[in-house]
Amino acid sequence: MRILIADPADIFRDGLKFMLSNMLHNIGFRDVGCIHEAIEHLIEDEFDLAFLSVGHHAPITDQMKARLAEACDRSRVIFMTDNEDHHQLKHVVETGGHGYVYKQSGGHLVQSVVNLILAGERYFPPALLDLLHGTHEEEEPEDDNPGFKDLSRRQIEVLREVSLGHSNRQIAENLGITPGTVKVHVSNLMRRLDAKNRTQLANLYRG
Repeated sequence: MRILIADPADIFRDGLKFMLSNMLHNIGFRDVGCIHEAIEHLIEDEFDLAFLSVGHHAPITDQMKARLAEACDRSRVIFMTDNEDHHQLKHVVETGGHGYVYKQSGGHLVQSVVNLILAGERYFPPALLDLLHGTHEEEEPEDDNPGFKDLSRRQIEVLREVSLGHSNRQIAENLGITPGTVKVHVSNLMRRLDAKNRTQLANLYRG
């Protein structure tokens, strides 16, 4: 199996190669420092899987989309990001990308995504897909508890996760958002519900 990795940080590329080597067998790696170089390799050569880093340092532009679409036709491409940007996700979906994962994701999620994509499926974070399809987190909450009537759907989802004893990182992976976003939600929930800590917050949800 041949895998291409594109990211400007050597330490990230090395870490991803180490992780993938423990998941898969008989891998040959090619790693490059930027997405533009990766696109050329994907079009000119054959790869089974590719990881391309995108974000503020390497945004997907309209000029790149046609070449990226050609690359995604030839290989299974997973895009990696360190921020929530539904405009980038929109470009990824439009170019035929096979997956979109946060760089903060744990190894078990990355392994699940890789297995899913190698099986011919696709993976995109649910929260970003909601934004892409016009569903915003300020929708009506899904919980029937009248004490939560002023909370958004996303806030109730985070509150439910806190009540299950999950860490910010676990909540982020379960909801398809970043740990930083979870931290903001938890802080806002504690202030709005007058909870002094996570235990009180969890007890409020359990009733």
